[in-house]
Amino acid sequence: MLETIDHGLLVTEPRPDLRGLHRILVELLFFGLKEARACLFAGLFFLAIFIVPRHGLSGIPRYDLLLAIALAIQGWMLWRGIETLDEAKTVLLFHIAGFGLEAFKTSGAIQSWSYADFA
Repeated sequence: MLETIDHGLLVTEPRPDLRGLHRILVELLFFGLKEARACLFAGLFFLAIFIVPRHGLSGIPRYDLLLAIALAIQGWMLWRGIETLDEAKTVLLFHIAGFGLEAFKTSGAIQSWSYADFA
């Protein structure tokens, strides 16, 4: 299904007959679909944040469960070809840098902030 949407958004014929308000509405529709497509991971992950109970599930802490869900979404996107391996490598590098900064800020020596729940 996503491949069909992508093809429809990327492979379009020129439409010189579209003018005025009709053209603006078509462009707005295409823009909205492209933005929604770009937010697929974030949308699915926010859905997981809202669904997973604060105390976790089956003895698995919430943050661990959210990590597993994020990895599953990422794996699904790679498997389906929605994301390329190069894109996944880039995301991984940013997450490694972010984890390093987070570990530093939450360390015993710095204690800039802490998690609200058990982590």
